Amino acid sequence: MFVRIVRGSLGAFLLAALFLLCQSMPSWAYEARLTAESLEVDEHSGLAVAQGNAVLTHGQVRLLADRIEYHPDRGLVEASSSGGEVTLISQGRRLQGRHLRYNLESRSGVLTGAHGESEGVFVRGSDVEVMTVAEAASRGLTSKRLKRAQGDEQAALWRDVSATTCDQERPHYVLKARELLVIPGRGTVVRRPKVYLGGALLFSYPFDYVLRDRSGRSRQEDSFMPSIKYDSDKGVGIGVSGPLLYEDLRLSLGVIGWTRVDPEGWVDLRWDLWNRGYLFGLLNRVYDSDSKEMLWRPSWGARWTMGQVEGSVTWSQRESYKVEKSLGSTTTYFRYREPEVSLAGPWMRMGDLMGRLSAMYGRYEEGRTSSERASLGSELLWAQREGALRPRIYLSHWHHDYSGDGGYQAVTYGEAGLDWRLGSLDMSTVYGRRWVFGGSPMEWDRYSEAESLYQTVGFYLGDPAGDYNWRVSVRWGYDLKASSLAQMLYLVSYKHHCLTWDLMVKDNRSGGDLWFGVNVRLSDAPRSGFQDGTYYEPVVDQADQIYGGLETQSASEGTPEDPFGGGDSSEGK
Repeated sequence: MFVRIVRGSLGAFLLAALFLLCQSMPSWAYEARLTAESLEVDEHSGLAVAQGNAVLTHGQVRLLADRIEYHPDRGLVEASSSGGEVTLISQGRRLQGRHLRYNLESRSGVLTGAHGESEGVFVRGSDVEVMTVAEAASRGLTSKRLKRAQGDEQAALWRDVSATTCDQERPHYVLKARELLVIPGRGTVVRRPKVYLGGALLFSYPFDYVLRDRSGRSRQEDSFMPSIKYDSDKGVGIGVSGPLLYEDLRLSLGVIGWTRVDPEGWVDLRWDLWNRGYLFGLLNRVYDSDSKEMLWRPSWGARWTMGQVEGSVTWSQRESYKVEKSLGSTTTYFRYREPEVSLAGPWMRMGDLMGRLSAMYGRYEEGRTSSERASLGSELLWAQREGALRPRIYLSHWHHDYSGDGGYQAVTYGEAGLDWRLGSLDMSTVYGRRWVFGGSPMEWDRYSEAESLYQTVGFYLGDPAGDYNWRVSVRWGYDLKASSLAQMLYLVSYKHHCLTWDLMVKDNRSGGDLWFGVNVRLSDAPRSGFQDGTYYEPVVDQADQIYGGLETQSASEGTPEDPFGGGDSSEGK
């Protein structure tokens, strides 16, 4: 027999509803709350039918619909809305659709005609299946380690789905796929999507595309768009990269075909160490312009974080090590690391002054030369981050001792920079100076004194804070020792709401080589470093990134990304 309750006094209605719902309910369901404009409850089975602005609350799950049927003996909920939508809110995430069938006990169910937003990704599909991470792991959708660490959180498996980070009604790009998996706090995986640009099918992406948590410090840098490049030795190239696996075991690869040489590529395998670091294995297939050889170059090791101390151990064979010892001239060396161990201490901050200490030890082989090297390094950075004139100073010192009679080498490097404005132009002037004492028995880390001047001019065409604008930047690199213009860099970026197109041209005038690259990325993702198009960026120009990383770290666990990329990038500067 059904008992019908019509809303009059809200307090009396809630008490009656809760009393009737608790009849013959299992212990796990006692926290269920059901309200509506009218409520019918079967006294024998306990079935409750709520109609009119019905709301069911159970733990962190909240359900809103025109009509909700609740079977307390089985913990089963069915919800629908005539002419409207069912809304499911769980752990702060909001999903909407036409019909929901949900089990409160297993915290799993299916929402048809679904759409919603998760971690900055807007998703729409034929249906979405929600489940706990533990259930997803038992079905092989995610790793067993996540089952132990995040088993109670909810995952979502979307089918026949379209996804985008563009928040417009007609997004500029859409990824369409048969399946999409959302793991809370870990990322969103689109299974081999088809890429649509402006409503037209552009191509099918050959890998699973992984979108990291857009609000977190870990962001996916692999673009789903191919990149176009030009190298004066290799010709024109077209490349694509992406992940095949993710979470604890991350396998990603990339390949680029050239018009003048055989294709290059890389395979990168990483195994996470409980969010404290990872083991890695990297296999590069790289062409050497000097020897005209295409070789596989493996490296492997581990990187870790202990508190605010970062460390690594690396082995490598036939490693192609590129370094810009003099402005505008990049030299490639081939070395073995057997192994190299590095430790970087925490950044210590006193007002706007920051400093840290680092140490390295390695056994190296280069040609017929073998040597061990022990190194100690220190860094100081001071920057004024506000005002019309923003001066910045950086100073580093590395002392290297070599085995046997290899002696020592001391390298001191300093920068003085000033950010300023000239009308609508953003100006940056940096003076860099390197002092060297002693020498190295190995060529790859044998430095000489250098003196350089960098001048950067940048400006916007359009509103800098708007969704559509152009950003043009030009940098001159002048070698004061040689009294010559050694390098020119050109960067043009076009922001089209959620997509940004980057064109970079690097003209190494002193080295006699020219390189350019074209890349498309999501506007909130960092600009991808172009392979073979890398260049030295003054540390004082990275001050905001370094300070910002420390401020983010102080508010959350973990450490900021090392802006110097370990010892190699800064020890010789």
